[in-house]
Amino acid sequence: MTIPAAPGGQAKGTVLPGMVDWDGAVNAWHVAGSVFRMGRREWLTDAGWQQAYDGGIRTVIDLRNPDEIRPRDTDPRVGAETLAAFDVVHAPTEDPGNSEFCELCVPYLNDPASYADNARIFPEELVVADDERPGLCGVCVGVP
Repeated sequence: MTIPAAPGGQAKGTVLPGMVDWDGAVNAWHVAGSVFRMGRREWLTDAGWQQAYDGGIRTVIDLRNPDEIRPRDTDPRVGAETLAAFDVVHAPTEDPGNSEFCELCVPYLNDPASYADNARIFPEELVVADDERPGLCGVCVGVP
């Protein structure tokens, strides 16, 4: 995957360490061990899903709220047989109806700047991924 906009002064199109090059993936990164993260899984093409599968991914942990999970007209069409190879676990990490959360985090849900508040307000909602069950995360939250 190449970066369309250049963070940290990198030239546009630079491939950075840890970036994931699955077809269609946007903002996809190898976090640690067998844990990966990316924005929306719906961006992956059939080829991208196959690349993830070939890399050992079998479980997708989707951390978005139900209202955030919806197909878009611009999403690639992916065959049911491709998606059937993956277990999808829906595990939202926040409640967008929580007034304290909204005051601190809206309009940017799942922004890294909000992770500490997310962990404090919704500790029971955090997902733990480990090397025993490889996962592809929508966002990965680290709690000190």
